[in-house]
Amino acid sequence: MASVRMTNLLRNDIFRNADSAYVTANPQPIASTSFLDLVKHAIENSLPNRALTQFLSECEKSGLAQRPHQDTNIPANRDIPEIRLSAGNNDDREQLELRFNTPMSITCINYRTDNFSWNTPTFYVEDLDLNFIPEVRENFDALVEAKAKHNKELRDYRASIRDLLDKCTTLKQLLEIWPAAESLVPSESIQKLHEKVTRKAKAEQIKEEIQFDPTIANQAVLTSKMLGV
Repeated sequence: MASVRMTNLLRNDIFRNADSAYVTANPQPIASTSFLDLVKHAIENSLPNRALTQFLSECEKSGLAQRPHQDTNIPANRDIPEIRLSAGNNDDREQLELRFNTPMSITCINYRTDNFSWNTPTFYVEDLDLNFIPEVRENFDALVEAKAKHNKELRDYRASIRDLLDKCTTLKQLLEIWPAAESLVPSESIQKLHEKVTRKAKAEQIKEEIQFDPTIANQAVLTSKMLGV
């Protein structure tokens, strides 16, 4: 292989491709279907949701639920596609973003206040029914740990790739250390690498075809220099 210099631009291109390959092969851990179903069931059956659902029923019977939406003291049913689930102490609280396979139906008074936003309301494990908390917390902690492990491995991988690229001054050095990296190199750089090799091979071919021996020519050039010609 001929020499192709490792510029910062080439290093960055290879790094991005290496990073993309790793992320594709090692996706971020996500909540299992069973965990999502457990969380949905725990929230839908929580005391606040059951109390608000009963309150909404009474409002509907009395006609209050038919009043304009701006009367935010009247609860309403909402279909929630995703939530933030939080757990832990206030000073060291972990949080997961969970998206359900099918929206979760809950009752709330005002969807835009307190811990709610139009897209991602926040729920706390500690506020769930006591019967659900142990299993939810166990699954919560396991997913948080898996995500932390994945993130650390990704950081370590990125650091190792960056360190390797920084230490290689030519593309040839990189491919000698890590041959599989060729698939991560931009096509124009690979083409440039092979073009140089082709030119060198062509020169050798010409030399063999005409049976050129540089020994005599080199001697002639050296002699002429010594004679000052």
